[in-house]
Amino acid sequence: MKNIKVLAISLAVVALFTSCNENTTSSDAPAELTSFYDSLSYSYGVQIGESMRQAKIENVKPEIIGMAIRDALAENAQLTLAECQAVVVKRDEMRAAEAVQKGMQYLEDNKAKDGVTVTESGLQIREITAGTGASPTETDKVTVHYTGKLIDGTVFDSSVERGQPASFGLNQVIRGWTEGLQLMKEGGKAELVIPSDLGYGPRPQGSIPPNSVLVFEVELISVDR
Repeated sequence: MKNIKVLAISLAVVALFTSCNENTTSSDAPAELTSFYDSLSYSYGVQIGESMRQAKIENVKPEIIGMAIRDALAENAQLTLAECQAVVVKRDEMRAAEAVQKGMQYLEDNKAKDGVTVTESGLQIREITAGTGASPTETDKVTVHYTGKLIDGTVFDSSVERGQPASFGLNQVIRGWTEGLQLMKEGGKAELVIPSDLGYGPRPQGSIPPNSVLVFEVELISVDR
């Protein structure tokens, strides 16, 4: 239902653009912001467009969106709201299936790289810097620096960028972290490639799409027992 709400707002914004630009000769012409309400309309559009970009909503055709708005206002829509929801659900299923395929290929390619060890669960770990201290147990608290990426290189979280290490109980995080950090020693750094079933699985998590393979570079700073 959230996707429908985002789409509905986006449709409204396109309608505003359509009405504001009726006199332009090209759909690529810049919007003319000649009044406060022009600027307000444009501001809504920028915010919604940025939200759609961050959500990676692709292959949307503004001209068809405009037609759908006119049809809905005329009570002549070709699809019911239930049918629209079904289309959006289908799109999500297609994206999830595509993520599974890409993730499987990434894991297959990555495990062939030098230094990569694959555990029984499917976790892949590559030591970057050897540690010399203690290894944590599942009930320990750890302090780490990390950068988390999707397989396309998109950074979704980074304590390094924030400039502040993270501390947490090792049994309070995703399974890939719980397992992977127990294979490290204090002072060490490693790359963890985490299959989706050891991460967030089919649940989207913020900017992390469903079924995502996660790539973390982790430095284990300390273990607190």
